[in-house]
Amino acid sequence: MGDLFRFVFVLLFLGLLIFLGMTRILSLGGINPNLALIFFSGLLLEPYFKKRIKPGFLYILLFFAFAVTLILSDFWMLPWAILLLIILAIFFLRNFFTGRSFQDFLLAVGLGTVIFYGALKFTAGSVFAGGFVFGEVVYNLVLGSIFWLCLNFFGKYGYLHESR
Repeated sequence: MGDLFRFVFVLLFLGLLIFLGMTRILSLGGINPNLALIFFSGLLLEPYFKKRIKPGFLYILLFFAFAVTLILSDFWMLPWAILLLIILAIFFLRNFFTGRSFQDFLLAVGLGTVIFYGALKFTAGSVFAGGFVFGEVVYNLVLGSIFWLCLNFFGKYGYLHESR
């Protein structure tokens, strides 16, 4: 399978995640998971993909995600800008984490969610709601663990593997 097909597949999957996030289909009790944070953290920290994600590819994915979000709704501009900064921080700091990929992933998703809401509340000048954020951290970690298992399967045995 060529690199172009993999790239298009990842872009389409990212577009699906943006759609699911904006329509709140996976919302549970008013808590909407941060699917983009889970997606990018998984791609940047899962061992198979960690070796293959180059800065140019990441920048194209982030630009695509930001452009799609702006086209669909300009309301999400500030949250996406904060999220993109968090994702770039994960990218540049990923070699300084613990070295255990799954724990690094859980750490990135958990701290990324807390930092995202802290920065969002700070820029809005409102109060940080710890209970709500804790619920979203737990929900993101559960969905992130499922996504991690899927990444491991597709990275080792699936359609994204290079031996096919």
